[in-house]
Amino acid sequence: MKNRVGIVAEYNPFHFGHQYQIDEIRKAIPDAEIVVIMSGNFTQRGEMAIASKWDRAKWAVEGGANLVVELPTIHATSYASDFGKCGVSILEALGCQYISFGSELEMDQLEKCIEAGEMPEHSPNAILAIEYIKAMTKAKPLLIKRVGEGYNSTELGDFSSAKAIRLALSESGNIKGLVPSFVEADITRLPSKGLLFDLIRYMALDMKVEDIENIASSDNGLGSRLKEKAMEAKDYDELVEMLSSKKHSKARINRFLIQLLLGITRDMQSIEPKVTQVLTFDQIGQKIIGENRGGEIKLVNKLKRDMHLEEDDQTSLNMDIHGSDIYNLLLNSDIRADRDYFKKSNY
Repeated sequence: MKNRVGIVAEYNPFHFGHQYQIDEIRKAIPDAEIVVIMSGNFTQRGEMAIASKWDRAKWAVEGGANLVVELPTIHATSYASDFGKCGVSILEALGCQYISFGSELEMDQLEKCIEAGEMPEHSPNAILAIEYIKAMTKAKPLLIKRVGEGYNSTELGDFSSAKAIRLALSESGNIKGLVPSFVEADITRLPSKGLLFDLIRYMALDMKVEDIENIASSDNGLGSRLKEKAMEAKDYDELVEMLSSKKHSKARINRFLIQLLLGITRDMQSIEPKVTQVLTFDQIGQKIIGENRGGEIKLVNKLKRDMHLEEDDQTSLNMDIHGSDIYNLLLNSDIRADRDYFKKSNY
């Protein structure tokens, strides 16, 4: 087996910082086989992705990755520790000897944080890096020092953050020069936050308080507050503001609302999936898929109605399919034609 490097990613969108990471991996390990596990249509911070998982996976391969698989939705929309643990465990099961990640902090600084049991403030990339390192049982960390603007920066430059690019896209619709041309060409429309708000309000009004509080990121009191504030809020952003507090960060509320929309309950998060969808691959990726047959992780290249899976794996896969259906509704795309069942994963 050649040197196989794994990346846990979202690519929302794929930008020059992501391209830099892949290029640096290939400088460090020229024969690297790069496997990406990527969140689907909803992200770890509880947001709708700006493009479908199929488009974003294609960007990754155009940028130099060899194989892209989906990080199961149940864990892709969860806390950083759960997100990182699931991503790393699947990459290790796929034979990755290294897990690469970007961070503003150096490796020794990350290790000191782990030893002290502390998390760095105002550095989401470093927090995720720490979760990746803690989750590794076989692979070695491969840190690529982050360049350009920070994760939360809204400044535009040569290495603009994904957040800054999303903001520019929502405000002006113009991201020319901020992302590779193959990314810019694919972003033609965005999912509707207005429709998301309507769906969330309907669910808040329709569901019982105890069912709302069984949602993964919920807790006692959040169900009744949601029912109350859903009647008062004028839009999605205002609803998030109304529900946020010292106890409940905006990121947690966003996660909670997306989990509510999808029906991700607390007990689902205990699932350790052994199945994931292949999103796209090149010739090297095809070889990796072939080598994995009969392995610990089942790679699904073509969905079938009856996959003969264990109950937990079927629950996880069903949530990925369901998440795509809901996303297609929010994107106002052809819900039937764009279902996962009809997508081809080859590049």
